[in-house]
Amino acid sequence: MPLGKPLLEFEELPSTNSYLLGNISLCSQHGLTVWTHKQTSGRGRAGRTFISPSNQVLTFSVVIHSGDSEDRLHLWALWSGLALFRSLSGKGLPNLRLKWPNDLLDGRRKLAGILVERGPWHQAGLNSLIIGIGLNV
Repeated sequence: MPLGKPLLEFEELPSTNSYLLGNISLCSQHGLTVWTHKQTSGRGRAGRTFISPSNQVLTFSVVIHSGDSEDRLHLWALWSGLALFRSLSGKGLPNLRLKWPNDLLDGRRKLAGILVERGPWHQAGLNSLIIGIGLNV
């Protein structure tokens, strides 16, 4: 199933992940992507903040209906990082590398962060995820 369809675009949001967690009905659509030009309260792992100046960071979240068992859901951060790595390899970033568990670096500079969250629907037996990505551009 394709990702990025439908695509909801916003000029500004506090957080793309938080938007989806607050609008659970949208999460029934596998591949739904929320993108914002400016994220004012982005979140990272362990409650860290993710600063997203307007038009300097590509910030988006994707709904994934994985069907994976509970013990495999944590692998999505790694898989997302690998997908980003492969997408950006050969694009003039010679020091590109993954930093476990959820960052992509260009040398010492953080290029991207990934936040994978499960919403409250997992209690109903649905192994669906929200994968949020912030990519410094």
